[in-house]
Amino acid sequence: MPGSGLPRRRLARGAAFALLAAAAGCAVQTGDEPTGQVSQASVCAAGTVVKGVDVSVYQGTVDWTSVKGAGIDFAIARISDGSALDTDFAANWSGMKTAGLVRGAYQYFEPGQDPTTQANIVISAVGMLGSGDLPVTADMETTGGQSAATIAANLETWMAAVQAGTGKVPMVYTAEGYWDSDVASTAFASNPLWVANWGVTCPTLPTGWSNWELWQDADDGTVAGITGGVDTDEFNGSLAQLQAFAGGGTSSDGGTTGIYAATYVSQSWPLASTTMMMTTCQTVAASITFKNSGTKTWDGSTRLGTTQPRDRTSVFADSTWISVDRAAQVSGTVPPGGTFEFKFDFHAPPTAGSYKEYFGLVEDGVAWFSDPGQGGPPDDDIEANIEVTAGATNCTVDPGVPDGGSESDGGASGDGGAASDGGGTGGDSGASGDAAMEAGDDAGWAAAPQGKSGGCGCDTAGSRGSPARAALGLAFVLGFTARRRRR
Repeated sequence: MPGSGLPRRRLARGAAFALLAAAAGCAVQTGDEPTGQVSQASVCAAGTVVKGVDVSVYQGTVDWTSVKGAGIDFAIARISDGSALDTDFAANWSGMKTAGLVRGAYQYFEPGQDPTTQANIVISAVGMLGSGDLPVTADMETTGGQSAATIAANLETWMAAVQAGTGKVPMVYTAEGYWDSDVASTAFASNPLWVANWGVTCPTLPTGWSNWELWQDADDGTVAGITGGVDTDEFNGSLAQLQAFAGGGTSSDGGTTGIYAATYVSQSWPLASTTMMMTTCQTVAASITFKNSGTKTWDGSTRLGTTQPRDRTSVFADSTWISVDRAAQVSGTVPPGGTFEFKFDFHAPPTAGSYKEYFGLVEDGVAWFSDPGQGGPPDDDIEANIEVTAGATNCTVDPGVPDGGSESDGGASGDGGAASDGGGTGGDSGASGDAAMEAGDDAGWAAAPQGKSGGCGCDTAGSRGSPARAALGLAFVLGFTARRRRR
């Protein structure tokens, strides 16, 4: 980011961002000065991205109307370098809003200065954030002569004060090279990440994060309305997702209200284009985790429901499900920025065949997350392709769960069955294979960890299953396909 005029470590240059993972079979584009160090794999966007910029006093007076006209949808301005105020912040803060940009603010955090004093400068500058305002960011790129433990402790103090004073969970701007060597903390993994990594195809993440919200991809961009070079950025998602993340959007009734939105985090089985193989009446425990990327708190009415069509009776439901069209629900509450793991079982029907299962999130009695004005995911984003082969011959039948035969759309006829081997909620699923999230034109509501997304993935998934199932020879490969719609 633009600094204070003093010599600064430029985060996205040189050794701090080199990546060579030849041992894992990856070929990843590196920055200016590759060093050959082995690091975690780069993480690409799942699909759609939104373009933005970040500025400071060093960009001078900005014509924000021209910036907006150049296709930029969000911008972030510097509040201060520690206790030294940025004299252009007030003009930038108001100018971004007037131009119709989603706006944000960052503070160059000085670990050697009092964190409470720095936090109070932020709170005084922006107050309680509103609709269209991104969370404030701590720009982490210097040690100030402090130890890693002191940096982390001071940042925690700053985070607590800024969250209380602005009403939103702050972001962290940093880079793998600085963070891993000078902070080395995983305590901030729940804070949204704005990662700096210039001149690469996909950014490398610091330890503790498996995903990114924003990526600063260059420090020398050219944008109409800004004199000279400027830092350019991407938001990992669609414009609707950006608006949801910024705490605003247009509801289906035309008003600006809270938004229900979810971002994919992880699941207990690998994402893949591979068919999920099961035998008749077999039970597989499963879970999928989402982050609340909207502005409304999730509660017991927030559920993982069947889609395509909505409220479709699933032939894979069993007693762990809430109902035949609701796989799981939130326990307690999940505030914006929080995460929740939905746990349920796939219980194969007694009829062999090919099946498709679709899921979406719904706030029962209020809205589906895919409704107009909400933040997604779309109804067809989470899909399971399941092939059921003949296995058990003495299935215990649950008359409340119909058997769908081999309908390609998951349609049902006949009776399903309760698990003869017990089953149960939660936990990892069985054996796993390679994973790939497939991105299409309307992708962007989620960004999967690398190894689960397109591009070069060094991550591999392990294999797990119960001894009883292994003894029965019920081998299968989980290939739940959470993918983007193909046009």
